[in-house]
Amino acid sequence: MVASALAACAGHLLTVAVLRRLLHMFSWKWWLRDQLLLSSVGYLLVFAALAFIPVLLHLAWPRRLTLPRLAAFLVGLTVFSVLLVFQRLAPWALAIVAVGCAVQFHRVVNARDQRLRRASRWLAAGLAGGTAVLVIASHMVRQRAGASALAAIGSAAAETPNVLLIILDTVRGESVGFLGGPVDNTPRLTEWARRGVLFDNAYSTSSWTLPSHASIFTGEYASTTGADWVEPLGTERQTLAEALRAHGVVTGGFVANTVATWYQTGLARGFVRYDDTKYSLAEFALSTTLTQSTSVVRAFMEWKQSHWLLGTLRATLPLSFKPRGNYVVHDLIRADDVTGQFLRWQETLGERPFFAFLNLFDAHEPYLPPDSFRTMYGAEGLEYDRYLGAIRYMDGEVDRVLQTLDRRGVLANTIVVVTSDHGESFGEHRLFGHGNGLYRNQIRVPLLIAHAPGLVGGTRVSTPVSLRDLPATILDLAGMSGAHSLGGRSLRGLMMAEGTTKTSAVISELSRGINIDPRSFAARADQKSLVIDSLHVIQSNLNTLSLFALSHDTLELNDLADEPGARETASRSLSKVLRKNGLLWRPPPS
Repeated sequence: MVASALAACAGHLLTVAVLRRLLHMFSWKWWLRDQLLLSSVGYLLVFAALAFIPVLLHLAWPRRLTLPRLAAFLVGLTVFSVLLVFQRLAPWALAIVAVGCAVQFHRVVNARDQRLRRASRWLAAGLAGGTAVLVIASHMVRQRAGASALAAIGSAAAETPNVLLIILDTVRGESVGFLGGPVDNTPRLTEWARRGVLFDNAYSTSSWTLPSHASIFTGEYASTTGADWVEPLGTERQTLAEALRAHGVVTGGFVANTVATWYQTGLARGFVRYDDTKYSLAEFALSTTLTQSTSVVRAFMEWKQSHWLLGTLRATLPLSFKPRGNYVVHDLIRADDVTGQFLRWQETLGERPFFAFLNLFDAHEPYLPPDSFRTMYGAEGLEYDRYLGAIRYMDGEVDRVLQTLDRRGVLANTIVVVTSDHGESFGEHRLFGHGNGLYRNQIRVPLLIAHAPGLVGGTRVSTPVSLRDLPATILDLAGMSGAHSLGGRSLRGLMMAEGTTKTSAVISELSRGINIDPRSFAARADQKSLVIDSLHVIQSNLNTLSLFALSHDTLELNDLADEPGARETASRSLSKVLRKNGLLWRPPPS
């Protein structure tokens, strides 16, 4: 069993490496830094569970369920596990191939029990030893690289402030209490907002995580960062972490989004430490092709939501072995895991200034905050109620972090920014989730400068602003505005009410999506939007256009594009701004 499990792990990961490195087939799955450790333990757990009854039967009736037959079963399971990497092929066809391999294996080894026992022992020992060596070696290399990177950071100038950037993944502005949401689900952040600077109309540069984060880190618009559905953030542009690290600031990233912010996305560049993995029994078990199949993932998520065994069993039907490739194939990392990791790390730094990036994921689908928050705003615990509860849970965790830093005497010299990467749709414009449109509910986000040395608090800024300007603003507040190559403009003038301040155009972009409903418009067209004054124009490269007056239509229910002359005027305005910023349209799909 050990030999089969580790062989399945080796075959799985080698196949993924070949597909990615040699054939350049991008995948969001099976590429964590500790993937070998996760998957090897995962296959051992899964194979032990699946082989438990056959092994007992072999021990009880060795003449009926012979060792060659048991080995053939495990070989078939191994082949099936590896073949599932090829997601475009029907799982049942792969199962037939696996059964055929098992039958042929049985024919070869039948009546060779002793030779098979010796071979399996040697194979198990070799694979276990090789796996252990690789896991330990990779861990030591990473530890040494981290220590070297930390030692290479120079001394910071006196009074260099700390920077704490907290991104509440998937939190839209209209659902946040301190921005007038339907419930008071941010009582702690509301208090911090009274002492800080709150932007009422902040917009992300895209409606999904990777390009939005890339903009926040580089000061570029989404399309110019290079980060997209199948492309990580490139190395051409400096990141905020690199700029701060060059000034002697120790950098650490702590993320809960295990798909769109993990280190392979390029967002980890510049960080001395970057935590993106949860080492739990569930995460180990979910790190195989078998347990990432649709039926298993549905059952796992049903159990996480309801803890109902019968419902969990029903969720496996109809049976589907096609592996999934998104966040639900991971054991979700809660906000308290992220904040706890950060606080423990910060305590080890002594007096050294730090830049910490925290990504809190609880408001992302499937909206599963701790149980006490799931029905806080609705007895049934419906999706939107759980979403509001997740924001309330993160509100408390952010406050815990800031209060802890205050008790440690660190907060006084810390710039604290709380924002989101994008919003969420709950049926508006017949859309659900995000990354499928550029309507206001998917791009308007909270932006709060909760604290900064010398900041005059109690200010609200109504001017529309882009998160593209966030890194320049942070460096300006830190006194480092001159020595970096980040894009964007500082919002400090707006914060300090220093008269006319030039800011970046409020442009959001969304390229054609992958792995989404082909009937969705976002699967067929690129989209760009512009918020200028109180107007919001959304256009696609299929020449569709919508226009909304946000001053009295914040829900964007009344499309003004059909009014005489409105379409042409809006299109010209958008084209002019796009050309000025060097943002080009891709040709529409043929």
